[in-house]
Amino acid sequence: MKSKVFSELTGIPVSTLRFYEKNGLIPEKYLTRDLHNYRIYTANAKRHVEDIRLLLDSGFSISELKLLLNNPHCLSSDSKRDRILKEKLAKINEKQKKLMLAKQVILDLLSGEKKVIKENENWNCP
Repeated sequence: MKSKVFSELTGIPVSTLRFYEKNGLIPEKYLTRDLHNYRIYTANAKRHVEDIRLLLDSGFSISELKLLLNNPHCLSSDSKRDRILKEKLAKINEKQKKLMLAKQVILDLLSGEKKVIKENENWNCP
């Protein structure tokens, strides 16, 4: 499918897709060119660019993604790729713990507000 349709399908702007391509994040197996040199994305490209977006949103840099996506054969435990993945996983776990704590604080505040309102029914909240 052409860039515009693919952009609408994924919710990723065409300019961002071009940026991914320019930076080597979209391999040729996901992208070809037609007779008029328009980009044509394969059906499998959707999952790939969604993964890129998710990993970027999770804290990966473009250079880290290039290493991870373009060197799948580097799987040894002492590889740079493996170290990056383990570090990011640790950061995601840490962020997840903080979010769970924040969620609990919010739930406690909501619970406390309900108790206060019941005790002071004459309050006029905006």
